[in-house]
Parts: sequence; C-alpha cells; structure tokens
Amino acid sequence: MSKFNIINDIWIDIPDWKCCECSSINNKHYYYCNVCKTENDKFNLINCNNEYKIENKKEKVMKVFNNSKIITITLSCYNFEHFQKNITNLYPLFEKKIIGGIWITSSNNNYDVICDIIIWVKEMYPTFWVGVNLIGENIITVLKFINKYKPDGIWNDNSYITDKDYQNIPELIIDQFKRYNWNGLYFGGTLFKYITYEGDINKILENSYKYMDVVTTSGDGTGIEINDEKLINVYNLVEKKSLIAVASGISSSNIKKISKYCNIFLVGTSVTDKDYNVIVDKVVELYYELYY
Repeated sequence: MSKFNIINDIWIDIPDWKCCECSSINNKHYYYCNVCKTENDKFNLINCNNEYKIENKKEKVMKVFNNSKIITITLSCYNFEHFQKNITNLYPLFEKKIIGGIWITSSNNNYDVICDIIIWVKEMYPTFWVGVNLIGENIITVLKFINKYKPDGIWNDNSYITDKDYQNIPELIIDQFKRYNWNGLYFGGTLFKYITYEGDINKILENSYKYMDVVTTSGDGTGIEINDEKLINVYNLVEKKSLIAVASGISSSNIKKISKYCNIFLVGTSVTDKDYNVIVDKVVELYYELYY
C-alpha cells in the first residue's frame, strides 16, 4: 500500500491492485496502470470513512437541527457587505428557531468573498448554522475549502452519484471527510437541476443515501417547483434511510404540500427581492405556513 497525492494535497491510501489488461500489480496510482497505461473503471483507494455509509443519517441530522422539518435560507449576495446585511437580519430568526440556518452560495461572487464571509459570520455569530455551496467549483476545491474553513454544512449540486455498484468520486469525497476530521452535514445533489443523469434513476437514488447526510433534489430550474411525481419517487426510495431536502421553487403557497415528502427546505427566490435582499416577513410567513 502507498499514499498518493491526487492533486493539491488531497491524499488517499492506495492498496495493491491488479490491472485488468496486463495483470500487473499497481500501487502508485489509484486507477492508472503504470505498466500498460490502462485506466481502471474503479478507483482503488482505502476509504478511511467506510463506516459513514452505514451511519444513521437521519439521527445525525436530527441531532443538529432538533426538528424533522427545517427551513434554511439560501443567500446569493452581490458582495461581502451584502452578505453581512442579510446574515445580520436573519440571525434573530435563527435564535427564535424559525430557521435552522443559512447557505452561503457563490452564485454572484468569487471564491475569496465566500472565504472572507464565512470567517466573519463564525466570528460574529458562532452558534449560527452556516452551510456553503461553491457553485461551479471542482470537487478538489470544495474539499480543500472544507479542510480549511470547516463549514457546518456543504452542499454540492453534483454529488457524482451513478447507478454503478461502486461509486468512484463519492468514495473519495467521504474518505476526505474523515481525513479532515470534518463532522459537518453533507447535502448531496441527487436528480438535481441542470445536472444530466444517465442510467437507472431508481438505482441512483438507492445509492445516494450511503454517501450523503441529506439527499438533496430540486425542480427543473431555479425557482421552479419540483414535480410531484419526482418528489414522491425520491421519498419512496430514500425516506427510510435519509432526510430529504428540496432546493428550488419552495414558497408559502406550496411548502405544506411539499412537506409531506420533504424534511429540509433550501429557500431563496421566494423570500428575497429582485436585489437578493431577504424579506424577513416572508421567511416568517413561510414558517407559519409550514407549522400551523
């Protein structure tokens, strides 16, 4: 067995593995045969976090939020000061348990702004549950961010789940959680907007809950309500093992209906104005529609 640096200090342990073409024993690379140059379909790595796949994810998430129905607010702000303003307005709602936390997204900002704002919010509001979605960044960048900033949650639109028996990148992702001693919540995009999925959709869903804390799905686009049939299918296949989050098209007019098949609501456009300022009254209205 050897250790291999994939790229930029992402380390894995590589077991000895036999090439399917030339039968050579390899341990210098996790999928590339050094002798005949064949690429293996399966990543060969020793996953330090194998136990993650059999954890009780529902129990884990419930311990964090202390509720089975949670509203979280997605922030798509223009700059550092814009984030500060919205976060300051939302923190009292977190204290009153109207929301479970917030998501800082990079949809309107570069990577450096996201790094700066998570440092600020953790200094100003250390109890605030803060997740991050680094939209468009590659998985190596996301993993390095987790290691450095330790967000309370990470949300990947693309969790790389397939219908195969072995999950290459998902195995790598949860391996790094253990190596970084990160105990946050992983929201993995599954049948998510703008992502192309091939193969057996039901098998993709059945594979998903092993590799994420919350199976996170959406409608067909930003602000678009999820199709009832799709949501019910997700619910039927993963509900026994995982909580379910929906990340688009949630409003006060449909949250009650969606809540029959969903636990966590990632809400943005329906509670913000055209300039992405959070409208506190709309967040409160959403809460009362859900619980009363």
